[in-house]
Amino acid sequence: MYAQVIVDIASESVDRVFTYRVPEGMNIVRGMRVSVPFGPRSAEGYVLGLSDTAQLDESRIKAIRQPLEDYPALLPPLIDLAQEIARDTHCSLAEALRLMLPAQMRGGRVKIKTETAARLLIAGDDLQAALTGCKNARKRRLLLEMLSDGQPHAVAELRQLVKDARTGLNDLCQRGYAELIEHEILRSPYPDTLTQTSSRRGYPSCCPPLIAERAPFCCMASPEVASPRYSSAPCAAACSVGAAPLCWCRRSC
Repeated sequence: MYAQVIVDIASESVDRVFTYRVPEGMNIVRGMRVSVPFGPRSAEGYVLGLSDTAQLDESRIKAIRQPLEDYPALLPPLIDLAQEIARDTHCSLAEALRLMLPAQMRGGRVKIKTETAARLLIAGDDLQAALTGCKNARKRRLLLEMLSDGQPHAVAELRQLVKDARTGLNDLCQRGYAELIEHEILRSPYPDTLTQTSSRRGYPSCCPPLIAERAPFCCMASPEVASPRYSSAPCAAACSVGAAPLCWCRRSC
């Protein structure tokens, strides 16, 4: 398979599509940003199309080095808009495509954002035994119940639900029940002003619903958007003891 790529260089001399080979096993779709060899250096580029054949000799076609993201940064309407801008204003297509993306995405300036999260290491009978053994340790039992879904939970959020949660988490880690990890978090596409909050303590309630046209693209960019991050089990555990007036599962318990 071959990809038609516009390199991100604002120059009329390279304002045309270049053909690159898609290596075997590499998943490339239209709209992705890729790193490609360009002369003696590497350059960022935008995939405008894909084809099964190429009009150039195979020996002259270089391979894409790597995708810069695992999702298309440019949706088809944005590509069409950039091509219209380049045609009407007589600028290079690379300059028009830059307008479709945040400036921080260019040049590898966007870094992965992480946070410290806790994850349970036990389940089944071991978990039940741990819960039974901490009947008088209310904090430890509550943390075990909140982590019982097996998913990583941000320590910062646990602190909002449990007083001095870090001490309890350290205790669970020493006992071999849980571990602390650096968990990647996704930046919210919604401004803070759109987030509903509790009138008492300001806990986030839910995000605005996705319209039908945007949902498939959001799910393509991040499967986590398609489902709630947290299950209702830990939220119910927190609400049962009055630890949180409003839970973090995008709904009120």
